[in-house]
Amino acid sequence: MSILEYLFRSSLVLFIFMIIYQLLLKQKASHHHSRVFILLAFIISIVSPALQFTSSGSISEVPGYIINEVIVSNKTVTNTAANEIPGSTLILFYYLIISAFFAVRILIGLGKIFYLRHTHSHFKEGSHEIILLNKEMPVFSFFNIIFIHNTLIHTEVHEHEKEHTRLMHSIDRLFISITGILFWINPAYWILKKELERVHEYQADQAVLNKGIERVKYQEILLSLSMGYPTVLPVNQFNKSFIKNRIIMMNTKKQFSNRRWLLTLPLALATVWIMACSHSPAKNDQTTTDGQETVEIEEVYHEVDKMPEFPGGQEAMGQFFVDNVKYPEKAKEDGIQGKVFVNFIVDKDGKIKDVSIKQSVNPELDAEAIRVVKMMPDWTPGEKDGKAVAVEITLPVNFVLSDEK
Repeated sequence: MSILEYLFRSSLVLFIFMIIYQLLLKQKASHHHSRVFILLAFIISIVSPALQFTSSGSISEVPGYIINEVIVSNKTVTNTAANEIPGSTLILFYYLIISAFFAVRILIGLGKIFYLRHTHSHFKEGSHEIILLNKEMPVFSFFNIIFIHNTLIHTEVHEHEKEHTRLMHSIDRLFISITGILFWINPAYWILKKELERVHEYQADQAVLNKGIERVKYQEILLSLSMGYPTVLPVNQFNKSFIKNRIIMMNTKKQFSNRRWLLTLPLALATVWIMACSHSPAKNDQTTTDGQETVEIEEVYHEVDKMPEFPGGQEAMGQFFVDNVKYPEKAKEDGIQGKVFVNFIVDKDGKIKDVSIKQSVNPELDAEAIRVVKMMPDWTPGEKDGKAVAVEITLPVNFVLSDEK
């Protein structure tokens, strides 16, 4: 599986889980169940594309592995691999650049946390470390470290942050921040990240109220401290965008049903199963029986550890086409050009077989492309798990008419 295919599949799984959450769980399931579901959504999205389930006795119709095209001209033939960067490579390059930006941003955020810890007064309070901030700085917590100013120590706000540490919300926040390196391009990531932040606040608020703190007084404190913290730190903090939702949640008595949570389980499992089965290798595992004799047909893959290779590599294949392709005269006279996609199998011995046209342009061009492909020498076979295997290949042959006379 290519990196781009993995990214697409994992993003698709996360998007499906986001839809399930929005329809079945958002403000309808308990805070604990919502938190677990969101975290599982991210974990499954990362893991499931790498899973592979197969079923016996079936044939999967999958596209062949598309290699770099060769350009066939009425004057010459050139190999695009020597002078072009594939579009997929450029997409991956830009994706990785932005992912690196998010990774660096996390490191900078962690650096700021430790900078505050080492440049401000602090003391121990049981298992917590209290960092005394300037009064104008917002309150937040990171693992067992609480960043707070003097006037708020031993208040409801202090209790709120202690609940964040008790519930280990920082582990969630750091994990989600790291997954953002992978999923930043997916809108579902930002939606679920925001939902997890809300759930964290709901959980901490409920835990504070369960200690017997007066609800109205606590809500007034929230309103007085409704300030944002414009940072990318993976921390729990008072955020003005959540205050209204938190107060509404505290004033609403809801009976959450576990049935909704249970309903999501088969949907989640079905998503994982479909994703894992959808990229299994193509297998011609049919058998034919003649009396008591059974003949097994060779398995054909399109995803392997090592792809088959033309002797001498891509440039050598380009030269092979230069030496052997003859642009059909009728096609030249009629001004016909275009890209023919030739499908074939390189078996475990490296031999070319089952040559066919996957995408046609013109009968003359199709026939010439097939003729030359059938002439190719034996390839170095593909490998999977250290063994030579048959691999399906698609070769684009681009017939181009030159303006030269």
